[in-house]
Amino acid sequence: MMTDRVQSFVIHGFTIDVADKPASRAANIIAWELDDDCYDLDRIDFKPGDVVIDIGAHIGFFAIYTALRFPQVVIHSFEPFPENYELLQQNLERNGITNVRTYQLGVSGSGRPLDMVTNPQNSGNSTCYSRTLEYSRTTGIPSTTLDHIFDSLGIDKCKLLKIDCEGSEYEILFSTRSLGKVEYLSGEFHQNGLLLSQGYTCEGLLKYCEDQIGPDKLTIKTCDMGD
Repeated sequence: MMTDRVQSFVIHGFTIDVADKPASRAANIIAWELDDDCYDLDRIDFKPGDVVIDIGAHIGFFAIYTALRFPQVVIHSFEPFPENYELLQQNLERNGITNVRTYQLGVSGSGRPLDMVTNPQNSGNSTCYSRTLEYSRTTGIPSTTLDHIFDSLGIDKCKLLKIDCEGSEYEILFSTRSLGKVEYLSGEFHQNGLLLSQGYTCEGLLKYCEDQIGPDKLTIKTCDMGD
């Protein structure tokens, strides 16, 4: 049985040790993205007690870096895929992080159980929106909604909503009534044939979020995603 691979990265002066699946390239990709400030964290004036909601926490790289850089914030990290969630918890402990709360839940538009698959070469590609991937198919994964997150955790204002959930962003963001509580939105919007067949486009979601939050408060990368 292959063991998880631990790698060490230095991102803007912070040393971060993360374990990922041995065949996955995800940690290297995320390290480059964080070093490039792909979530535009430099623009945000975080205050003590500010809340970050992390949808698609993966193995915890974003949460760890943000927690180290802004120790005054509280981060709520949601990761549905069981293997990733286990690594998320291990990596938080490995780096001594205490200001991140974790939830083994997906986030969806309805709170229904989810069927998910992943990509062995990139553990960050876990998705509900694929017609071809079959690796590590997991069924019946619990999910919640963004509105329930705000309500159940008593969040009146979210300083940053980070979202990277491989296609689920459409149903999450179009269905929520909580975007008015979000000050900044950063992440990725994905597109593939399945999403297009359901009427979802990156341009449509981007326009919707600009109207709800404001174009100057969004940092979004649009990505093609395999079917």
